[in-house]
Amino acid sequence: MKNLMQLKDLVKNLAKEKNINSQVILRNYMMQRLLLKIVNSDYRNNFILKGGMLVADIFNSGIILSHWNRYRNKFKYAKEIEFSSLEEQIINELFIK
Repeated sequence: MKNLMQLKDLVKNLAKEKNINSQVILRNYMMQRLLLKIVNSDYRNNFILKGGMLVADIFNSGIILSHWNRYRNKFKYAKEIEFSSLEEQIINELFIK
């Protein structure tokens, strides 16, 4: 990908071809890029990632739902986590390098 305009054109064409909202395609692309940067960083072993797209499957499966109900109070949702200076350092190293 050479520039932003190429990315926009690619997303627009793919959205039209697949009949998908272009914002969904762009969001998924950005999330994949973020995950790729994390995987290739020194912090890769410090993250536990939860897949939001999996949530619907969790509530459609009784077994998975029972496990989720047992353990969900042990985890914080991303929106509840405040960024400390360490997280800011990680973000800076991942995106500003």
